[in-house]
Amino acid sequence: VVHHNAFTADSEDFWFAHPLARGADTLYQYRSGDTLTLCGMSGSTDVRPTILFLTQVLPYPLDSGPKVRAYHVMCKLAERADVHLVSFVREDDPPDAVAHLRVLCASVSTHPMRRSVGADAGHLVRSMLGGKSFIVARDEVDGMHALIERVASEVCPDAIHADQLWMAQYARPVDAA
Repeated sequence: VVHHNAFTADSEDFWFAHPLARGADTLYQYRSGDTLTLCGMSGSTDVRPTILFLTQVLPYPLDSGPKVRAYHVMCKLAERADVHLVSFVREDDPPDAVAHLRVLCASVSTHPMRRSVGADAGHLVRSMLGGKSFIVARDEVDGMHALIERVASEVCPDAIHADQLWMAQYARPVDAA
């Protein structure tokens, strides 16, 4: 059945059809898999999903259990998606750690993690009065919110992976936008 408004491969005024448009099956060949492959008359194009990967600590070097887990999850995702890492960094993180992660990820953006006993006492009071977890209150940093919003607006992620529960607070405003 040919629909009167369907695209046809020999249409002279046609240069692109949305892959889900009626009649697009005459222009593209669909294959199953984790990525969408559109095979047009001149070749194929793979469309990889974009993942915003949020971590509370740099997932490299592999010197603790949470870093090992985050690193391997990130590497597995990077096999099939463009992973954009956004992470806090500590003063004692080795300088080559970010360089190593940039080889694996589409981008790496960091924000310094600054802690002190006085600030932690303030976070404890805020968590008790506000009904938030101490860790969530401690790790809620305006600069990190701004960084994640900037990166998300640049890369338009298909998914957000918060590697630790307390990083999920940063995904909520991005998701709502």
